Amino acid sequence: MRLKIIYIGILIAIISTLPAEFDIGGYYKNFFMLYDMPEYMSFQNQFSGTMTNTFRFEFTYSPEDFTSFNLAYNISASVIEPSLAGEGLGFGTPTQNKYRFNDIAPKIYSLDKDSAGILQVAQNLDRAYFRVSAKFLDAYIGRQVVAWGSGRMVNPSNVISPFSYDELDKEEYIGVDAVRVRIPVGALSEIDMGYIAGERFRMNNNAFFINTRLYLLQTDVT
Repeated sequence: MRLKIIYIGILIAIISTLPAEFDIGGYYKNFFMLYDMPEYMSFQNQFSGTMTNTFRFEFTYSPEDFTSFNLAYNISASVIEPSLAGEGLGFGTPTQNKYRFNDIAPKIYSLDKDSAGILQVAQNLDRAYFRVSAKFLDAYIGRQVVAWGSGRMVNPSNVISPFSYDELDKEEYIGVDAVRVRIPVGALSEIDMGYIAGERFRMNNNAFFINTRLYLLQTDVT
């Protein structure tokens, strides 16, 4: 795993010296969750909590206007009471997506102390895709977002990267490994289709999709 990170760092360093546009950014955020546990659950304390710190690194390399390479990597450290972990509660961050043919190990470090709580450090290579744009289509190849609709709590159309109801961190959709093509068919209309790779490219783990968005009678129809 360390070698993979070193290789990525070397690749970014080489790319940054090439005559092209590139952008490096990211963000840090911290959130705390407090649970008021119901009486029927046998917890020593009525109130239990978790704390999560997340850093996201983002990199974009554009050698030409019509193409770019995009990368995003998350690392997060969470502290959770052992009783919450036993109930399947706690970290509040998006879980790994099943639509990835292969992935880096999500857990970097884990320390379990019954008295102080569980410390977990996790990582997620969330974006790693190429974009190619032309007059008649946009193509995306690699780990990317495949999602429709704008709802975060309830979104029936988002079946590829849905958020569960107990996830607090809903700023970024989880990336999936896909080949996606978007074809414009009008000023506000398009055909969106593609292939999504599951574990080891096995056919029963893969998915295919096609989504159309049409603008008819001043109304969006999907």
